[in-house]
Amino acid sequence: MFIRLSATQDESGLAQEVWPLSPRPKRGHPLMASRLVLASTVLVIAAFAAGCGEPSREEYARKASEACSQLQEDLPEPGAGRTDDPAEIKRRGDEATRAFGTAVDKIKELDRPGGEAGEQAERFTRAYESFINDGYRPGFLKQQRALATGDRRGFLRAALELLNRVRHNQELKRSAAQLGIKGCAP
Repeated sequence: MFIRLSATQDESGLAQEVWPLSPRPKRGHPLMASRLVLASTVLVIAAFAAGCGEPSREEYARKASEACSQLQEDLPEPGAGRTDDPAEIKRRGDEATRAFGTAVDKIKELDRPGGEAGEQAERFTRAYESFINDGYRPGFLKQQRALATGDRRGFLRAALELLNRVRHNQELKRSAAQLGIKGCAP
């Protein structure tokens, strides 16, 4: 192998500078390079999309069921005992409020399946949020207040009211059943 040299000359024709030239790389047609880049980009996007697809109906149902089960575990027992301690009453109420908020957030954050299952998941999410915020949470907090004051009738009234709301929440039951979600629609 030999090295090509390049030189510059002055007016008299004598070499002023001499330096080696590296062999010039052979290049393909510029259109081929852009096609390669385009093909690579398409492959990367396709691989990313395949890994980030919509969940199936079953995956959604499993994750929603887990969120509902977690709510039941996170709630303090309403009959945990009568207390006159305002700090304990507030702690129980705060604990319940956090648990309800977390449950609603988890359901709302779930990726929904596509198509009809996605529409069912959207109906379920709205029904669940309404049930928690407008029914279960207020009923649970009424029970806690009645326990805190020793109001036995108030506790029973709040428990019956809550039970009726649970029993008559047909939209939540229907949407949960359509998706196969367990534990969210008593």
